[in-house]
Amino acid sequence: MNVIYPLAVPKGRRLCCEVCEAPAQRVCGACTVTYYCSVVHQRADWRSIHEKICQLLIPLRISMPFYNSEEERQHGLQQLQRRQKHLIEFCYTVAQKYLFEGKHEDAVPAALHSLRFRKNVHGLSSVELVPAYLLLAEASLGCPSSKTIGKSTGQGNTSEVLFISDTD
Repeated sequence: MNVIYPLAVPKGRRLCCEVCEAPAQRVCGACTVTYYCSVVHQRADWRSIHEKICQLLIPLRISMPFYNSEEERQHGLQQLQRRQKHLIEFCYTVAQKYLFEGKHEDAVPAALHSLRFRKNVHGLSSVELVPAYLLLAEASLGCPSSKTIGKSTGQGNTSEVLFISDTD
């Protein structure tokens, strides 16, 4: 039911896990725009943030409609950016809430979503990425193993792996 069939994926399109960027094998049945490599990552993301933002992701991840005029196109782009900025703050707030409650592993997917939306809105070299990275660092300090966090924050072709050690 939620399994991805490789032959149904368009050629050249790579579906990645929302949590670890590994090749996806499952899809969220509710929104059909979020992918996972395993049931474990799907449940972790659902428990953390996806349940709250599932339907909000649909307009962000489907292709933009054709607009008849430049004004409509600009309005559509502005609306898309407003939605992304709203999700940045919402995911950031949820991640902070989990950290305050001591649920460090639940904070990781929410902080990752905040980081991805920040990259889309502000670019890869923006100072606006710092708060999301700080949340990920704080979450990694409370997680049982830094290996889990280091693996889940790897973002493909960039060098954004977060490793925290407890040694001084």
